[in-house]
Amino acid sequence: MDNLNELKEIWLTAKTKTLPDAAEIVETIKNYRLKEIVKIISFSLFTLGLLATMIWVLIDYKSQLITTRAGEVFILIGIFILLTMNAKALKRSFSLNNYSNEAFLTYLKKEQLKLIDYQKRTQKAGFIIASSGLLLYIYEGVRHSISILIISYIVVSLWIAISWFIIRPYSLKRKTQKLLEKIATLEKISSQLK
Repeated sequence: MDNLNELKEIWLTAKTKTLPDAAEIVETIKNYRLKEIVKIISFSLFTLGLLATMIWVLIDYKSQLITTRAGEVFILIGIFILLTMNAKALKRSFSLNNYSNEAFLTYLKKEQLKLIDYQKRTQKAGFIIASSGLLLYIYEGVRHSISILIISYIVVSLWIAISWFIIRPYSLKRKTQKLLEKIATLEKISSQLK
């Protein structure tokens, strides 16, 4: 009988203030899903705006060199890569509905792996294609003066380098850190609920 009293005493003195209630967990999942969907839709609309602009440029601008048209095609391919990846991400986010804690945690871990895969493969390919397109595209406008050509290519190359070596790693680090924080929080919650 003494063991029962000890168990009851432990049960009554356990600190439960740090444990979230079920509604809080559901709210966390809903907020995460909503933020992801809003981000993806916003970025997709921005990308569609870029696509519309490029199509307008293709129709309106009468280029004299094939390098300009090749640059336009490369830039369009880069935009289509972005749209395809956004569509896949949106589909995954919409499938995130009525998840349990464990299923949501598994989803976040898969998203982390997809983020790493996206950074290593898709983003690299899309960036190389779009950067090549930009370098080809500007040639026609700056080829008349060697000094303007050199300055333009230095500026564009500098922008590409800054995007690749500073902006991209910072963005990836920030996204990974947020994802890891969510995963750690949910793992803590899951371990406390077991």
